[in-house]
Amino acid sequence: MRIIAGKDIQSSHWQRFVRRQECFTHDLRWREVYQRAYGLRPYYLAAQDGPELVGTLPLVRLPGICTQGQLVSLPFLNHAGVAAVSPEISTALEQAALRAAARAKAGSVVLRSRGSQPDEPEATGHGYCQLIRTLPRDEQSLWADLRSEKRTRIRKSWRCGVEIKRDRALLPVFFKMYQAVMRGFGSPPHSARWFQAIMRAFAQDVEILVAYRQGIPIASLLIIMWGDSCHGMWGAGPIAYRKYSPSDGLYWEAMRLAIEQGKAKFNFGRSIRGGGSYYFKKRYGAVPYQLRYERLGLDGSRELLPQQGAGTAFRLWRKLPLTLSNTLGPKVRCYVLPGFGARSL
Repeated sequence: MRIIAGKDIQSSHWQRFVRRQECFTHDLRWREVYQRAYGLRPYYLAAQDGPELVGTLPLVRLPGICTQGQLVSLPFLNHAGVAAVSPEISTALEQAALRAAARAKAGSVVLRSRGSQPDEPEATGHGYCQLIRTLPRDEQSLWADLRSEKRTRIRKSWRCGVEIKRDRALLPVFFKMYQAVMRGFGSPPHSARWFQAIMRAFAQDVEILVAYRQGIPIASLLIIMWGDSCHGMWGAGPIAYRKYSPSDGLYWEAMRLAIEQGKAKFNFGRSIRGGGSYYFKKRYGAVPYQLRYERLGLDGSRELLPQQGAGTAFRLWRKLPLTLSNTLGPKVRCYVLPGFGARSL
């Protein structure tokens, strides 16, 4: 087994391995997104045994403010980290990442990983988790499988006149709501280039759903179809319209669409364990997978990164005028520590 990097990695071998391992965030198209949107330099590592890959570790270099910066796997997404067929290969890739960080004059490596198995029902851990539910084969079975409470909420959105439109051309509508909700969360928003790069890289695999009431957009959701899953990537909507249950209407339509396209799972995205969006997703039958964010130092140290979202920087950002938040956000986004980001819809 040997570690290879850069041009030594054959794209077809990489893509075949990550499809087999079901590693959506390892897809090479994300490398294109980082480069196009922010000009971030990729450091992609792979473990090779004979002609086949047996491990992958995608990283990009984030700059630092008065610091050396860091290699991160991967920023702005819920998780990435190491994908490997054995613990020994995983360790070898981590060590290779530290050597790459030293050569790149980065101060550390940040791995954002997800557990391979769902939490036990009695798990009471804190922090971030990703919530995923299995989808049945048809829409009727999904409807029957939902809690009566959720069916009532979906019907309420219909009774309130909420209409769901699906169109990739709705990106500007989605983006305007996204900018507003990010300021509310106290997080710098991405630039429009980030989402335009995603649309370009993933093409027809991307769908944008927008909930309208009386012609007014009141909630939105960007999803990506990949492998056997539908991934709910970013959602946004003004709090004032939640009384019409637009989020329930959106997620029902997204899951219905996923089933229509033959997907077996729906990924609701990241939530803070015990928070409002966490219970919203669990009531749809989603199960939590623990997310683990840790920093590896060049000196051999290893530390868990704390859950973020309640510090002074967040509180100050919430007080910025929306126009200033929208202007400054894309300029500072790449300097923000991994983990600093929006909660889900």
